[in-house]
Amino acid sequence: MFHRTAYPRIVGGDVILMTLCALCLSSTTTMANSYQMPQPRDHVLFYSEHELDVWIVGPDKTRMAIGDMPSAEPIRIPKGIQWGVTPRRNTTLSEILEVVREHGVPGLRLARSGLSTEDIRQLRTTPGLSILDLSHSPLPRGAVLDLHWLGHVERLYLSLTQLTDDDMLLLGAISFTGLKHLDVSMNDVSNRGVRALGGHTMLRSLDMSFTAVDDGAMSTVAQWPKLEVLNLGYTQITDNGMLLLGRNGSAELADLNLESTEITDEGIEHLAEFEALRRVNLKDTDITEQAGPHFEDMTELEMLDLRNTKVGDETLRALAGLEHLEKLRLAGTHVTDEGVSALKETGSLGTARK
Repeated sequence: MFHRTAYPRIVGGDVILMTLCALCLSSTTTMANSYQMPQPRDHVLFYSEHELDVWIVGPDKTRMAIGDMPSAEPIRIPKGIQWGVTPRRNTTLSEILEVVREHGVPGLRLARSGLSTEDIRQLRTTPGLSILDLSHSPLPRGAVLDLHWLGHVERLYLSLTQLTDDDMLLLGAISFTGLKHLDVSMNDVSNRGVRALGGHTMLRSLDMSFTAVDDGAMSTVAQWPKLEVLNLGYTQITDNGMLLLGRNGSAELADLNLESTEITDEGIEHLAEFEALRRVNLKDTDITEQAGPHFEDMTELEMLDLRNTKVGDETLRALAGLEHLEKLRLAGTHVTDEGVSALKETGSLGTARK
C-alpha cells in the first residue's frame, strides 16, 4: 500500500517538497552500473555511473526531478510511475542509450542536444521507450522518417524542432498504438500539418501553441474524443474555432489554453459546452464583462486566468457560485480590491490575485 510521503517537485529551478501518495527515494546498497540489481515487486531500483538526471511524470503530467546519477545510493521508483533520465554534458548518446536498454528506462529526454541524422537512427535501438523528448533539438531534414519505430510511444515532445507540415505528414503516417500526449509547439506547423494527425484518435493531450494553426484546424481536433488537454496559446484561433470545437469536441476536455488568441465574449459562450473544463487560460484576450454569465455554466472550473482582459467586478459576481474554483488570476483587469474581497467573503475561492 502507498503511504503519504514527501515528494520533490521543481519550481523555479529549486526543489521543494510536495505531498503525494507514493513510495520513493529510499536507500539500498550502492552498486556498479553494470550490475543488474534484483528488483522488488513494488518498486524499481535504478543506479548508473553515468551523469544523468532522473525524473518522473507527476500527477499534473509535468516532469519532477527525483535525483541524479552517479549517487551514493540507488533511487527507488514506485512501479506504475512513469519515469526517465536526461543525460548531462559528459554523457554521450551511446552511453545513455546503453543505460536505457540495460535498465529498461521508459523515458528519455534529449532536449537541446543538437541531434544529427545518425543520432536519430541510433534511437532505433531503444524500442522500449514510452516517453521521448527531443524539444529544442532541431531535427535534420527528413529525420522524422527515422522515427517510424515510435508506434508504441505514449508521450512525444517535439517542441522547437523545426518541424514543418511535410514532417507532420510523415509523423501522421506512423501507426501509433498508444500515443496520448503530443507537443509540436513553436514549429512551422499549420492546419495542413494538423490534418495529417486526424487518425490518431487516442490523443489525450495536444500542444500546438506558437504555431500557425487557425480555426480550420478545429474540425480535426474535434475528432479526438478522449482529448483532455489542449494548448492553443498564441495561435490564430477565433470565436469561430471555438464554435466548431464546442459543437463536436471532446466531452472530456478539462484544460484549455487560449492565451493571446483572438477569442472574445462570443467564444466564451461556446466554451460553456465543455462541462468537464477545470482549467482555462484567457490571458491577453479580448473578453469583457459580457463574458461573465457564460462562466456560470462552467461548474467544474478550478483555475481561471483572466489577466490583461477587460473583465471587472461584475464578472467576479458571476464567478461567486463556482464551488470548485480555487485559483483566479486578475492582474491587468478592471477588477477592484473591493470586488476581490467580496468574492473571497463568499468562501468559494482559494486564491485570487490581482
